[in-house]
Formats: sequence, structure tokens, C-alpha cells
Amino acid sequence: MFHVFIANSALMLNLLHGLDDIASSCFPVLISGEHGVGKELVAEQIHLKGSNRDFPFITIKCACADDNIVDEKTLKEGTTLFLDEVSFLSRSQQEHLLKLIQEKLFPRTLRIIASTSKDLESAVEEKLFDKTLFSYLNILPVTVPALRHHSDDIEALALYFLRACNRDMNKRISGISPVALKLLKGHFWPGNVRELRNMIEHAVMFCSERVLNVEDFPLIKNESSVVEESLSSSDRSLKSALDRFKKMYVTGILNETRWNKAAAARILDVQRTYVFRLMRELDILQD
Repeated sequence: MFHVFIANSALMLNLLHGLDDIASSCFPVLISGEHGVGKELVAEQIHLKGSNRDFPFITIKCACADDNIVDEKTLKEGTTLFLDEVSFLSRSQQEHLLKLIQEKLFPRTLRIIASTSKDLESAVEEKLFDKTLFSYLNILPVTVPALRHHSDDIEALALYFLRACNRDMNKRISGISPVALKLLKGHFWPGNVRELRNMIEHAVMFCSERVLNVEDFPLIKNESSVVEESLSSSDRSLKSALDRFKKMYVTGILNETRWNKAAAARILDVQRTYVFRLMRELDILQD
């Protein structure tokens, strides 16, 4: 079941149009972009636009892949293999993958698409990622922009997530108020589309009105008070301002997940141990 690709902005429509030429080739693709921008959706579009559209699309989560990464015996002729967050591969996994490629052990028509939220060129320079493997994967590079760079899509995305939540939670929320939409469009969205989806899900879950209002997005609503506090503080350094924002943001996510550290880690896209570290460093105390 493929995801729906929603694009109204010129930036994302141009990106989608540019995938036509990429999909018509058989060369590897490397999709770059911040966490949560929708790199897997772009990979799916390349698959659906290409000659492999009627064959399996297999996703390998590199962060939790086995040493052998993928059992080549399970791959069928014509499959698209999506290597999600390829920077997480260990050196031994990189070597194994490169061996499969160099010795042509994959099916002839296999299409490899990889994604990364990290700078692989820097990883190559730091000897953390194999230079030959990077050169192979980076034949056709694609960059997915952050949500803050195509805010024209926020309303359509938010309403799409709202309809999905209504269906899944048996709710009948008819829309989002104009003031709340303005609030959403003004948010920086460090977690991009994934953060927007999570925020809509949380708002729908606890909303008792017919439309979503500003009060249903307390995390964003509180941002203005953090900015005002930072501007009026005696310590106006960037680090202090960022720490205030991080504390507000992480506390909001923890409240949203009812202080479930594992769930908060998934939303923040960090390790569970890092959530505990943030709580200590930012002096976040559970009520």
C-alpha cells in the first residue's frame, strides 16, 4: 500500500515533475533531506513512475538491518529496493552491499534507491562511509526540501491528515480554523511533514469541538511565549534561546505521549537513551 503524495506548491510540483526522467532510467538514486520530509514517498513515486511499477517495492530500514542487509534470494526480477537512511549502515554492511553490487548478485533489472538525512559526502571524508559505494548510489541525486520551504502545502497536508484521523478515530471534525491554520503555517517544523502528521493526530484525539482551533496546538501556541522570554532575558545568547525552545518542545512531546520515552523518541527521531539525556540536560521533570 503506497502513501499519497500531496503537492500544491510550485516547489514540490517541480520536484514531482522532475522524477519522470529519473524514473525512466535504471540508475541508482540517492534521496537526501531532513528527517520527516517524505523521502520514502519520493522513492515510491520513482517506483510508480518507472517500469518496475508492477513489481514489489521493498523497504530496508538500514538502522535496524541485519549484517547481510538483504537476502538476495528473496529479491525478484524487477524489484525496487529502497535503502532507508543508508548512512546507518556499518562498515561491514557497506562492504557487503558493495560486494553484491560489484559482483552483480542482484537481479539485472533491480532498481536501488537510497535515502539519507545526513551529509554522506562529509561521512566519506571522515572515513565513515565507503567512497565507492557513495559514488554508486549518488548517480542520480534528489533533494527533498524541508516543509518550511513549501509552506503552501501545509493546509492540504493538514486537512489530509485530519480526514485520515477522522476515519481512524471515528471522529467528525469538519476542518481547521483560519487562525489555527495561520499558526501552523508560521511554525518552523523541525520535524517536517512527520511532525505535522503527529501534531494533527494529537489534536484530533483530544479535540471535542467541530473544528481544530489554536488551543488544540498548545506546543506551537507556546512558541511565542518562549521567544518573548528569550528576548527579555538577561542571557540572550543563541544557546540559551535554543535550550528554552528545546525544553518547551521536548516537554510538549513527552506530554503528548504521556511521558512514554520510547514513543517520544520515535516522534523526535532520536534514540530512547537520548531522550533521557535531554531531560537531564534541560532539567525536564515529570509532573
